[in-house]
Amino acid sequence: MIYKLLISLSLVACTFSTNAQAIYDVNFGTLSFLAANMTFKTGTNGTTVGAKTLYTNVITIGGQQIDCIVTTISISGGNFSLPSGPSSGTYPFDYSAATATYMSSNANRFFSPTFNFTAAGSCKFSFQFILGGSYNNSTNTGTNVILKNLQINSYDIDGNGSASQYNEFGGFYCSSLKTTSSNISVSYNSSTGLTKYSSISNVNTPSVTDPSNRVSVLYDFISTFEIVLGSTGSGENYYFLDFSNTAWSSPATQTCNPSLDLNTTTGGLNNEDTTCSNTVNLDFGATNYSNSSGSVDEVVLTFTTSLIKNGNYEMLIPSGSSGGLSDTIGLAFSTNSNETFTLGGLVYQAQKSVSAGVSTIKFVKNGGGKLTTAQTETLLDALQFQNTASSKTAGVRTFDIKAREVSFFSPTATYNVTVDCAAPPPPPPPIMLPIILYNFEGKSHMGEILLNWTTSFEGNNSGFFVERSKDAITFENIGFVNSLAKNGNSNRPLNYSFLDKTAKYGNYYRLTQVDFDGKKSNSKVIYLIKFVEEDIHIETIFPNPARNLINVTFYNTNEQNIVVHFINQFGSVVSQESISIKQGMINSPFSISRFMPGKYYIKVFAGIQKTQLVKSFIVY
Repeated sequence: MIYKLLISLSLVACTFSTNAQAIYDVNFGTLSFLAANMTFKTGTNGTTVGAKTLYTNVITIGGQQIDCIVTTISISGGNFSLPSGPSSGTYPFDYSAATATYMSSNANRFFSPTFNFTAAGSCKFSFQFILGGSYNNSTNTGTNVILKNLQINSYDIDGNGSASQYNEFGGFYCSSLKTTSSNISVSYNSSTGLTKYSSISNVNTPSVTDPSNRVSVLYDFISTFEIVLGSTGSGENYYFLDFSNTAWSSPATQTCNPSLDLNTTTGGLNNEDTTCSNTVNLDFGATNYSNSSGSVDEVVLTFTTSLIKNGNYEMLIPSGSSGGLSDTIGLAFSTNSNETFTLGGLVYQAQKSVSAGVSTIKFVKNGGGKLTTAQTETLLDALQFQNTASSKTAGVRTFDIKAREVSFFSPTATYNVTVDCAAPPPPPPPIMLPIILYNFEGKSHMGEILLNWTTSFEGNNSGFFVERSKDAITFENIGFVNSLAKNGNSNRPLNYSFLDKTAKYGNYYRLTQVDFDGKKSNSKVIYLIKFVEEDIHIETIFPNPARNLINVTFYNTNEQNIVVHFINQFGSVVSQESISIKQGMINSPFSISRFMPGKYYIKVFAGIQKTQLVKSFIVY
C-alpha cells in the first residue's frame, strides 16, 4: 500500500503572548523538516514508541527561529521500513530522497515516514512547536509556542490494490474536499476522538497532488497536535507531510466546524478566572457557540485528573439546574458513572469516565437525540466551577472543552481557573496621565511630510517635541509644538499638525510630550515616505491581495526609464527592477513569489532623485 499524506502550514511574522506562551500568526509560510536539521534525541532513529526527534529552524518568523519536536506516540500492525528501491543514506522515520519504486516527487523538506504493515495498523505522531534553541537535553522538552491560523493539506489518501488508507485530525475549524469526484469519506472515530478521512478506493494513485485524494484542514490556535496515519490492510505505506502553501488545482468545497469561544471579549478561544470561594463561569461574553448546524451530539470537557487537589469539594455547578446530586457534578471521580440535571426544561446527562490520567465528562441529551444550538449555549453559560474546601490547595485547574456535530469537533477551547485565597495586594496609586493622545498619523504633502495628531485630554502639558529617525533607534528633534490647552489643561479634543520641510524619502517619527515640570513621555513610532508629484502615476495594482504575481498599471506622460523599489512594512527594500515604459497607460507584471506575507509599498524613481510613493499591496 502506498499512502502519501502532505500537510501544509503557513506563518507570518506577528507575535503576542497569552498564558505565558508566545503566539506566532500563521499565514502561508513554509516549514522545512530537512534531514540536515534532524537529530534523534531519544529512542532508535525515531522509530520506537516514545522516541523524540528534534527538527531545528523549521521556520523563522519575525526573526524568531521555531523548532519542532516530533514524538512517535504509538505504532501497531507493522513497523517503520524503507520503501522498495530506497536511496542510500535515508531513514524510514523521514525518507528524504525524491523517489522510490512506488513513489515520486518527495522533497527533503517533507516529513516522510515509511512503513510496512503486516495487517491493518496505524502510527500516531505528535508535533510540538517550541522556541528555537530551547530544547532541553535532560528533560527532552522545550519552550512551547502557539501557532495561529494553520492550513493543513493532506494528499493522496488512496489505496494499494487490496486495502485503503486514512488519516485522523482533531481541533481544526474548517476542512475542504474536492467538490466533485472526491475519493475521501468523512467519519468520527469515537475511540480516538478524531475526525477520520478514509479513502473509498483501494487503487494507488501515483500522482501525489491528485485533488480527488486530498483534504485541506484549517487550525485557529495550536501548540501541539497529533495525527494518526493508518491502513485497513497490509503492504507498504508511505506518508508525505508537506508543511507549505499549496493551492487547489480544481474546485473544492469547504465545510466549517462549529465554533466554541469561551470568552468572546478577548482574542483567542480561551477564558480564565481566579477564585477563592466564589463560583466562576466557564464562559464569558455573548454567543459562545456559533456556526452550528443546530444538531449537536455532545459537549466534551476533559482535564488532568491529578489537577483536582481538594477532592469532591471541587465541582461543576450547572447554575439554574434541578436534579442530579444536588445540582453539582463532582470532579474527583475515579470510576465511570452517569448523572442527570435539568436546564430550561431539558434533561442533560453528564457521562463521567477516567482513562490514562485524564478525566472526561460528556454532556449529552438524556435518552438520546441531539442538542440544539440554543441548548448547547444554555449549557455552556450555566456551567460554573466552585471549590468549597475549608482549606483550599492553591493552583491552576485547566479544563479543555469542545463540542461535536456528527463527524466534526469544534476547536478545543481552554478554561483556566486559578484557586488562590491569598490576601490581594493593595491597589496601586492612581496614575495621572499627562495627556490622552490618539490619531497620530502623517502623509506626504506637496513634497513634504505633514504630521497630525489629536488629544482628548491634557494635564499640565507644555507641548510636544517632534522627533525624526532613519532607523527607529536614534531620534533627532526637528521642532516643538506648544500645547493648545489653556495653562496646559484641557478635557476636550485638540488638533495639532507639524510640517517637516526637510524630510528625505523614508523616515520614522514620534512625539515626545513634555510637562511643565519637565517630565516626558513618548508616543508610538510611525513610518512615512515622502513622494514628489511627478509625470508618472500608478493607476492600479491587481490582484490585491496577491501571492505570486502583481500587475502594475502606470500612467506615463513621457517615455522614460524608471526604477521600481518594493519596500516592506519595516521600510526595507526587498526588491528593485529597472524598466522602460512608453507614453500612456502601460501595464507591467512583477514577480512577488519570493516575498514573505505582509504589506508592501512601491517607490518609483523617475529622473534625478524624483520619487513617488504609490499604492500599497498585500502579499498573502
